[in-house]
Order: sequence, then C-alpha cells, then structure tokens
Amino acid sequence: MINNDEALIFLDEIGRLIDDYYRCEVREIKEQIFKDIQLLASALSPDTTEQ
Repeated sequence: MINNDEALIFLDEIGRLIDDYYRCEVREIKEQIFKDIQLLASALSPDTTEQ
C-alpha cells in the first residue's frame, strides 16, 4: 500500500502524462503514454485480490 505522499506524486505524474497524451500526434507514442497512465493508475487502485 502506498502512502498519501506517494499517491500525490503518482497523481501529479498521471496529470503530466495526460497532458502529453493529448498533445502527442504520433499514434505509437500515444499508445505508450496511455499504457504508462494505466500502470500508474493501477498503483493507486486498492488490491481487490486481498481478503
């Protein structure tokens, strides 16, 4: 589990990546940026497999 400070860093980076995604005109790079956004977002999601 990540702490609040780490979550803020992740959210800040996700915001930058979203800006990059919308400015990017190269499809392949856009796809990679999207994957990076998904990866960082998954780190913020609670683990639903733990009980």
